[in-house]
Amino acid sequence: MSKIVVGIDGSESSTEALRWACVEAGRRGCDLDVVHAWEYRFTSFLLPGALPEEQMLDDGEALLAEALTQLGDTGGVTVRTHLVKGHIVEVLRNLSEGSDLLVVASRGRGGFTSLVLGSVSASIAGHALCPVAVVRRNHAMVQRIVVGVDGSPEAIHGLAFALAEAAIDGSAVDVVMVVEPVINTVGPYPGFIIPPPIEELESEAERQIVEILAGVTVPANVTVRPVVRTGLAHRELVDEATGASMLVVGTRGRGGSGLKIGSVATACLHHSEGTPIVVVPTT
Repeated sequence: MSKIVVGIDGSESSTEALRWACVEAGRRGCDLDVVHAWEYRFTSFLLPGALPEEQMLDDGEALLAEALTQLGDTGGVTVRTHLVKGHIVEVLRNLSEGSDLLVVASRGRGGFTSLVLGSVSASIAGHALCPVAVVRRNHAMVQRIVVGVDGSPEAIHGLAFALAEAAIDGSAVDVVMVVEPVINTVGPYPGFIIPPPIEELESEAERQIVEILAGVTVPANVTVRPVVRTGLAHRELVDEATGASMLVVGTRGRGGSGLKIGSVATACLHHSEGTPIVVVPTT
């Protein structure tokens, strides 16, 4: 059964993520599972009139009920609520298996307002078993998706996700490759190096995008626009995605280490000011 899972914690940002997830579930025609995870770490005292765990269960149920009240009309989407005991990252990772999409807010109750990305969203984006959408606010759904590519298998997975997402309503897809100028040509003097011309790098990027698109099936109702930009990858991707419905990136691209989520994806998560970021795993 197709479903989207969204984690909530009662914060305003998680409520915005819930609303976004419900709209996305409506677009896809799938169900929505709303999850609140809780942990009890103190066993040395009791609260007056109730065991602490019982109180936390009651609070969790109330939180889920309030979330559904704030969500309001679901537009026909079937919504189920789940109160699960356990660490939020582990709970969401487990529930991500077999899901179409996992949605989390950029930060929740525990985050300092000066931090752009919360620890939960950062962790789950690198460890989930399905694509993860990190939502900063309930962003308007416009028919344009931006996806970053670099020729790596991770980026190809991201492109496949973006094309399938676009096919739902005929959204356009901007396929973006960012040229980051590098210095790799030995010059006439020891220690002196000359960067290759930007024009050459951009032409090569255009060729690579054409080659990448030739290897995938573009849905008939989707218009694809190749885009080459020059600069820092995360800045150019975030800027290109301004006003788009989402920015799609792979977990890590070329040059990635053993980290679960690459530096470009992480930087996009940190620097996006409004566009939801979808991180697509390779498995």
